[in-house]
Amino acid sequence: MTHRNREKLDKFGGPEHRDISAEGLLVLFCCQSAIDDHTAGYVRTLIESGIDWDRVLHLAHRERVLPHLSESLNTTFQDHVPATIMAELKKQLLEITGVTLVLGSEIAAVIKLIEARGLRVLTFKGPALAVAAFGNPTARMFGDIDLIVAQNDFAPCQEHFLANGYTVVEDYVFEKTFQREGTWAAIDLHGAITPRAFPCLLQFDDLWERREMVDVFGHEVPSLSIADHLLAHCLQTTHDRYQNRLSLAKLADIAGLLRRGNDIDWDRLLTTAEATGMARRLLIALGAASDLSDCTLPPRVASLLAETESLRKLSEFTGRGVLDQANRGIVGFVERVVYHFRVHERTRDKVAQMRMVPLKIHQAWAKSSV
Repeated sequence: MTHRNREKLDKFGGPEHRDISAEGLLVLFCCQSAIDDHTAGYVRTLIESGIDWDRVLHLAHRERVLPHLSESLNTTFQDHVPATIMAELKKQLLEITGVTLVLGSEIAAVIKLIEARGLRVLTFKGPALAVAAFGNPTARMFGDIDLIVAQNDFAPCQEHFLANGYTVVEDYVFEKTFQREGTWAAIDLHGAITPRAFPCLLQFDDLWERREMVDVFGHEVPSLSIADHLLAHCLQTTHDRYQNRLSLAKLADIAGLLRRGNDIDWDRLLTTAEATGMARRLLIALGAASDLSDCTLPPRVASLLAETESLRKLSEFTGRGVLDQANRGIVGFVERVVYHFRVHERTRDKVAQMRMVPLKIHQAWAKSSV
């Protein structure tokens, strides 16, 4: 039995553990990269004790990890799963693959369109992230295309889209969503990783210099390096936790990037994270991914987390945002506001974000009153 899986069973598998349902535990253990005999025996015991399979499918969809669940059930637990569930999984996986094929083809076409204008463009998230993290564009669920261009190229790129049959369907200033008539594929065009008010100093020129080419269904497209995927994904993970919309897939992606990132220069990555105001977010999200998966943290990262109790607690809080563990209501909201304050690196960022809390309270109140 692996050390990481032993830790998982000690933490989540005991009879005293009630934060995650049996269905949630099944989904969690099916997201591990390797399931040893002892873990497999525990999962079979879970199944034999009675599982609500509709709930399992619901969780896998909501947490966006259905491909991981399907692979584990097919390879390790097929004889313990009702035939109707296996058939439904196969059907849903085919649908996911179909979506991925369409979006993969659209990515290649859109990138050619932008490059024809002489503009630089990178794809991130979506199938490019799936290839970086798992070596397979169908290994994760996604429903749109994310592209980033230099800030100076943002307006010319929009004009080029509009001149080629695309229309704007969402406008967030730093990011706009385009759609071409007759298609359902949405393209999120970013002029920056985050809006200006959000503390992230990653520059497009730096991302471009470190870019890697990835194969998405036979199409070679420029994307972020694995290290930059990690930075962007850890940033999104902590933000999603604050917004109470973190999915298990986010942490599984980080774990996948860690496993495949053998060539990452961790000294350089940690220096970059510190320079861009994301060192705390990087460590916190890496710790959360390690807590819930069987990936191993680099020694320096593990040491920094072990030495800093506040970071460990923030990592644990991040991980409690998935599989129905998170507190909701006013208590959960206050906890997330405190968390949001503490994950920021610089005092000025903390002050700027805290000024937005009254607006968030008003929005939450308005939503609950509808």
